[in-house]
Amino acid sequence: MNSFTQTIDLTALRRRLEEQDAAGRSDATARLYGRGRPGTDGGRDADGTQFLYRDPAGYRRRPPADDADELGLRDLDRVEEPRRAAPATWARDGEAATAPKGSTRGRALWTLLDQLISSGTNSILMFVVAREVVPAEFGAFSVAFAVFAVVIGFSKSTGGQPLSIRYAGAPASVFSAAAAKATGSALVLGVGVGLGCAVVGTLMGGAVGSALLTLAVVLPGLLVQDLWRQVFFAQGRPAAAAANDAVWGVVQIAGVAVLLTRHVALASPMLLAWGAAAAVAALIGVVQAGFWPAPGRALDWVREHRDINGYLAAEFVTVQGALNATLLVIGAIGTIELVGALRGVQTLLGPTTIFAIGIVSWAIPEFAQRKDMTAAARLRAAYLLSAAVATLGIIWGLVFLVFGQIKFGGTPLGEHLLGDTWANTHHLLGLSIIQQAGAASTVGVSCMLIALGRAKDTFRLNVIMAPQLLLYPLLGVYLGGGTGAVIGFIVANWVMVPAWFRLLRRAARDAEREWDETNAPGDRGARATGTGGNQPDQVSDRLEHSDRRDRRGERDRDQRSGPGRGAPASKHQSVE
Repeated sequence: MNSFTQTIDLTALRRRLEEQDAAGRSDATARLYGRGRPGTDGGRDADGTQFLYRDPAGYRRRPPADDADELGLRDLDRVEEPRRAAPATWARDGEAATAPKGSTRGRALWTLLDQLISSGTNSILMFVVAREVVPAEFGAFSVAFAVFAVVIGFSKSTGGQPLSIRYAGAPASVFSAAAAKATGSALVLGVGVGLGCAVVGTLMGGAVGSALLTLAVVLPGLLVQDLWRQVFFAQGRPAAAAANDAVWGVVQIAGVAVLLTRHVALASPMLLAWGAAAAVAALIGVVQAGFWPAPGRALDWVREHRDINGYLAAEFVTVQGALNATLLVIGAIGTIELVGALRGVQTLLGPTTIFAIGIVSWAIPEFAQRKDMTAAARLRAAYLLSAAVATLGIIWGLVFLVFGQIKFGGTPLGEHLLGDTWANTHHLLGLSIIQQAGAASTVGVSCMLIALGRAKDTFRLNVIMAPQLLLYPLLGVYLGGGTGAVIGFIVANWVMVPAWFRLLRRAARDAEREWDETNAPGDRGARATGTGGNQPDQVSDRLEHSDRRDRRGERDRDQRSGPGRGAPASKHQSVE
C-alpha cells in the first residue's frame, strides 16, 4: 500500500485539509452532562466549560442544485422558515409523494363507474330476493342487510376516510403500511360484530336468526372487500376498485344463479352467496394491493387517528340514527303507507345518492393531497361539486315527476316501477326534489371540510342538524300528514346550509394561511445568490423575523381553534 501511495502527490489534499482545519473554530460552552471540573478552592466548578470544534460552514456538504431536498443533505447554511411539528413524518423526511395515475377526470369517471357496479349489483340482488322468496324470508334478508349497511358505514368512518384524509399521495411504503392497518381494523370489526350477530341469531331463531347467523359468517369478508375499495380510491386507483367490484358482481350473480336453478327460496343461502362472493373479491384485493391486512395493528390504527375517526363514526351514527328514528316514529304516529311512500321516493331518487357517494369517494382523497390549493380554489371546487349533485338530483326527479304518469299498456310508468305505492309517492315527489337539493348542496362542502381534517367541526354541525331531522318532520306529520313531513325535511336540510358554507370559508382561509406560513420562501434573493450563509447580520435578522412570525401564527391558531381540532397537513407536515 505504501508503494502505491508514494506514487500519488498528496500535497493538494494536505493543503485543503489544513485550510479547512484553520477555518474552523473552537467555542467554549457550558457542560451539559458529566462531572464538573475541579474548582480553584478544591470544590467543583459549576460553570465549567467544554471546548467544541465547529466545522466551517463553507466545507459542509451541499446537496446538488437539482435535488435540494436530498434525504439527510439539506443545505444547513441557508435560512429556512421553521417547520412546525406534525403528526406524520413521511412528508417531512423528504420522501417523495406518490402521484395518482391518470387524469382527475378519468379518476372521477372510474369512481362513478365503480359506484354503479357496487350499488347496481346489490340492487339486483335485492330485486331477485324480493321476487323469489316469501315475504317473511325477504324481511329476514332486509334485517340482515340493514345491519350490514350500518356496520359498513361505521367501518368507512373509522378506516376508509382517515386513510383518504391522511395518506392520499403518501409514498408507496408508507401508504401500504397504513392501508394494511386500516384493512386490518375492518377485519377485526367484522369478526367482532359477527360474533354479536351470531349470539343474537342463536337466541332469536327462525328466519331472522338464520339470516343473522349467515351474516356473522360473511361479514368480515364484506367489510374487508369494501375497505379495499377505499384503499384504491385513496391510492388514486379507482379502476382497481371497479375491477374488484366487477369480480364481486360476477361471482355473486353466478352464485345466486346456481341457487335459482336449484329452486332455493330462502334468505340465508342468498346471503351466503352474496357474502362468499365478497370474500373472493377481498382475496383478489390482496393480490391487487400487494399486501395483506394487518389485524394485529388494528388497535394502533384506531389510536393513531382517534382525533378524527371518533368524530366521523359518531357523525355517521348520529345522522343515520336520526333519519331511521324519524321513519319509525312516522310509522307509529302516521300510517305505514306514508313510510312506504317515503321509501318509494328514496328508491326513485336512488341514482342521485349513488352519484353523491361516488363523488365523496373520489373527492376526499383528491382534495386531501392538494395541500397548496388557495382558499378561492377550494371554495370553487366545493361549490361546483355540490351544484353538480344538486342539479343531477333535480333533473332526475323532474323526469319521474313529468314522465311517471305516462301510461304504458294502460298503466303509468311509475306504477310499473313501484306498484300501488306510486300514487302516494308521486304526491310527495315534487317537494322531495326540493328536500334532496338541500341535502345535496352540502355534499361538496362536506367533502372539502373532511379532506382538510375538520371532522370535529362537521360532527358539531351534524349534531345540531340531527334533532331537527327528527323534530321538524314529526311536527309536519302532526300538522299536515305526508306533505307536512316532507316540508319538515326540507326545513331541516336547508336551514343548515348557510352554516356549512360559513364553516368552509373559514376553514379554507385557515388552510391557505397555514400553508403560506409553513412554505414561505423567505428571502429568495439571498438564497438565489448563495449569500445567506455568509452575512451574519442578515441571517440573524431573518431568523429573528421567522421566530416572531412563528410564535404569532401559533397564538392565532390557538385562538382560532380549541384543543383537538383537526388541521390540514402541508407538504412538510405529517398528519398522524
